[in-house]
Amino acid sequence: MLTVSENTYITIVEADELIATHLDKYNGLRLFWEILDDEEKEQYLSRSIEQMETLVYPGRKSRPMQPLTFPRAPSVEVPKEIKLAQAYNALGFLNADMKEAGEESQKLYARFGVHLGVVSASDGAILGETPVVKQVNLASKKAAQIVNKYVRGGFRMR
Repeated sequence: MLTVSENTYITIVEADELIATHLDKYNGLRLFWEILDDEEKEQYLSRSIEQMETLVYPGRKSRPMQPLTFPRAPSVEVPKEIKLAQAYNALGFLNADMKEAGEESQKLYARFGVHLGVVSASDGAILGETPVVKQVNLASKKAAQIVNKYVRGGFRMR
C-alpha cells in the first residue's frame, strides 16, 4: 500500500491528476494509464519511487529519520517537480512493459508466419521526450530531465 512520505511522493489520485494535466487526452501512455486498475498503478508508482530513491542527491534530508530522500533541508515540502517526476517515471515503466509485450507478440506472430504492423513506443516516443544527460538513469527520460537538476545540485538552498 502506498503511503505518502513513507514509500511514495504521490497518491494514485495525484498521479492520475498529474498525468491528466501534463499529457494530451489522446496520448497513448495516458490512455493506457487510465485503464489500469489501482493495484497496477500502485505497482508502477512503487517501481518509480524505488528507482528514484537509488539516486544520490546533494544536501540532507529535512528530517534525519524520514524514509524518503525528499524533502531536502531546509524545505519541509516535496518539490512539485519531484512528484511529477515520479508520475513520469511510472509511465516510463509502463512504456517499457508495453514495448516488451509488443516485441513478444511480434515474435509469437512471426513464429507462425503472421506479420502485424505493430509499432512500439521506444525511447519515450509517446511522451515526445528529448534526449537527456546520461548521468541520471530512470525509466522515463522526462523524469530524468526533471530530476537531473536535483541530482546535480541545480536547486537553490537557502
